[in-house]
Amino acid sequence: MSTLRLPGFPREYQIVSPLLTKEELMRLKTYIKDYQRKYFAKVATRKNKQFNGKLPQTLSFIATTAFFCTELVNELQVKKVDNTGLDLQQTIEKLVSEIGNNIILDEAKVVTALEKRERLAPIGLPDSSLALLHTTSCAIKRCHFAIFELTEPITMQAMDQRLIAVKRMLVSLAPENMSQIEQDALGTISSMIIMNDDALTLFEQGDQKTLQSELAKRFLKEIKSGIPI
Repeated sequence: MSTLRLPGFPREYQIVSPLLTKEELMRLKTYIKDYQRKYFAKVATRKNKQFNGKLPQTLSFIATTAFFCTELVNELQVKKVDNTGLDLQQTIEKLVSEIGNNIILDEAKVVTALEKRERLAPIGLPDSSLALLHTTSCAIKRCHFAIFELTEPITMQAMDQRLIAVKRMLVSLAPENMSQIEQDALGTISSMIIMNDDALTLFEQGDQKTLQSELAKRFLKEIKSGIPI
């Protein structure tokens, strides 16, 4: 759901008002029921087609997915960053500089893209000390997810329009033209973050090793669900 239009957003979403009226709630319930029905039918059809005499291709697809997910997990970092005295823009600049040129081609372009996304709509996660800073850009070489613990909390607006003190910045970066595997993997991380209160606590307090383990577990679950044997 979003309270405004998101040009270039790669997935389907529903426009709602910040107050979420009764009419909108009814529309969303109908949408979710229709989505679930279409989704399960689509998955069943896709699996039947994909696995009908195409097991070698399926094996290759699973291997590619596993390799990409392994890279994301291994490169995930939880890093403390000293942002004392810095405003949000300066903090974003510092976070981008911490990621490195093995992921980023042009730091200035990535900073600009992240700032533009932050201005577009609130990125703070309600009832938490987290913000999800994300963008796609031609200045990004490959997908990357990192968590930065700030020495000085930054007051930001959450998605429910309330102010929160952000202590950890979740940074998700991706190139402009992502494959379906890349989209699904980053989507899995996003859905994992907002899954429930326990998940929020994990991302708020978890160390690098714990988060890598939980993320690997979630990826394995998703991969196993697509294996036809």
